[in-house]
Amino acid sequence: EALAPIIEWLVSQGFDLQQVLNRELCGYVKRTKPDDVRWLLERGADPDALAPNGITVLEHAIIRYWNGEAVDLVAARAHPRPALWIAAGLGDVEGVARFLDPQGKPTDEARRDRPYFDAISLAGMLPPLPDAGDEEILMEAFFVAVLNSRTAVLEYLVSRGFPVDGIVWGSPMISFAAGNGFTKVVECLVRLG
Repeated sequence: EALAPIIEWLVSQGFDLQQVLNRELCGYVKRTKPDDVRWLLERGADPDALAPNGITVLEHAIIRYWNGEAVDLVAARAHPRPALWIAAGLGDVEGVARFLDPQGKPTDEARRDRPYFDAISLAGMLPPLPDAGDEEILMEAFFVAVLNSRTAVLEYLVSRGFPVDGIVWGSPMISFAAGNGFTKVVECLVRLG
C-alpha cells in the first residue's frame, strides 16, 4: 500500500505494470512459493499471458517453479494447451493417459507439443532431441512430473511401462530428485522399485 502512489506515478509515466507482473509470474527462481504467486495474481498478473519468448506463463511455471502447489494457483486461472508434458506437470493422470496408446507408448499428439526446456531456463541441462524416441518423450513428461512432485503421474507412467531406473539422460531420475530435495518424489520412486 505504501508503494501504491509510486507505482501509480510510474504507470502514468509509461511503466508497463502488467508486463512486469506477468514476467514475475513466469518464475525466475526455483521453489517458487505459493504466497508469492498468490500475491502476483491478486495484483493482476495474467496466467494466460505470453512471455516475450512466446511461451505461456503457465508453461514457464510448470518448468521453473519446482512447486506443484504454486503451479496449481496459476493453472486454476489459466487455459492450458493439451500436451503430454503439460498434463504431467499439472498432475493430470487422465490427461497423460490421453497421450499414450494401449501399449503405453506416446501418440503422435504427444510428439507435436514438447517442452521448451532450452527456451524456458534449463538450457544445457537437457539435450535437445528434435527426433526423440518414445523413451525420451516419456522422460520429458516424467521429469516435468518430478519437478512438480506429481507422484500420481509418476506411478501411472511406471505402471504403463516407463523404466523407473531409465538412464536416457545419463542417470536415473532418483539421482536428480534426491540431489534437489524432492523427498516425496524420492519416496515414490523407491516405492516403485
